[in-house]
Amino acid sequence: MASNVYTLSDRDIVEAAASLERPDSILIYYVELPNREGVPLEFPIKQVVRRALKTKFADRFSEAGFTAHRARDILRGLGFTVRRRY
Repeated sequence: MASNVYTLSDRDIVEAAASLERPDSILIYYVELPNREGVPLEFPIKQVVRRALKTKFADRFSEAGFTAHRARDILRGLGFTVRRRY
């Protein structure tokens, strides 16, 4: 089964973070992004990427194959620094 191909921009990610009510709990990976008030917060990487994908591709986004590693690769590819909790 072929996986869906999605294209996101760094702006899509920033807008996704700003649209979230608050960050979910962080298990391992996080990215620091401004919330809707412009205050930098730590967001779990899957929460932010999921919101961006669901916003931009609501009609075809699927959770199948959507992992933290994939979210990390997307964020790094867009130039974001992904940090790890120990």
